[in-house]
Amino acid sequence: MALLQSDNTKPAPAGYYYLWHLAALGVITADFGSSSGPIPSNNESALRATPSPVISGSVWDTIANVATVSPARVALIDVGISPDHPNLTTRIDQTASIDLATHRYGARALDILDDTDSTYKEEKEAFFTELDISGLGNLGLSVDDKEYLDDIVAEYAASYGVVRRILDSNTMFAAHGTACAGLIVAEPAALPSEGGTHPSPPEDIFTNSDLDRDPSQQESQPVTLLWC
Repeated sequence: MALLQSDNTKPAPAGYYYLWHLAALGVITADFGSSSGPIPSNNESALRATPSPVISGSVWDTIANVATVSPARVALIDVGISPDHPNLTTRIDQTASIDLATHRYGARALDILDDTDSTYKEEKEAFFTELDISGLGNLGLSVDDKEYLDDIVAEYAASYGVVRRILDSNTMFAAHGTACAGLIVAEPAALPSEGGTHPSPPEDIFTNSDLDRDPSQQESQPVTLLWC
């Protein structure tokens, strides 16, 4: 570890705040105050106790104050995510998530109807029938590269993946994907009311008095597409 030089005019580095990533992303508004204290000498540790910042707001406060919430969809290309994580319960679009790790043309796990039956067969499913990349505009590709890309698009548009009634592969080795999904769309884990059965997004928790209604009857909320 490099030692601070005595002629260094920069303040001693503050220790990491445990929610530093949320502060850096702007999810929470944290005021750490100004750096203070003298520069330590070469034979003195640069570590300093970091006071807890003053939290003056968060994106959830902002969402709660917005009259109309505009739904948004984010595509995440990563390993799987934990589909039952309490902070992602209403944020994951499971019907649009595709596993491209275990099948070239995509796979999706369906609910296991009978734990004692292991004879379920894979069923074909076309995931890319309407694949269209025209919205990407001019990618600046050479003639050969564009022809190669067009061939890939045509191949996937005509392809068939599979659906399987097996353990969802997203439940395994999902640490990184779950962490990234959490940084993008995580919400406070909450139920709509005491004894309620339908989880609800935080903006609905804090602004909607009719908390126990069926989620299919609720107004549209931000949706996340996880492309695994």
